[in-house]
Amino acid sequence: MVSSLYTCPAAVLAKSLLDVWLSGDHARLRQELDHVSRVSLISSDEDEDDRVELLKSIAMRMKESPDLFATRGENPRVGIWFDLLNHLSAETSSIN
Repeated sequence: MVSSLYTCPAAVLAKSLLDVWLSGDHARLRQELDHVSRVSLISSDEDEDDRVELLKSIAMRMKESPDLFATRGENPRVGIWFDLLNHLSAETSSIN
């Protein structure tokens, strides 16, 4: 398995993943999940590394899910993942 070098903040990766998920494109979502789950850490910021590790963990769990487009009622994990990605993507404003 080839790792991608971590070249952007976790917030940007989370927003990208969330945007693809919201687009409804199943194939592209699977590609983005693969990409995010293989990101390698090269940051010197421990907090950012923690956010990337959390994001990778979310992506790996999402990859295991048979239906990422279920409702929150059908699959409560979908709601949790959505909320976590939304939270991580909102951290963009605190980066500067």
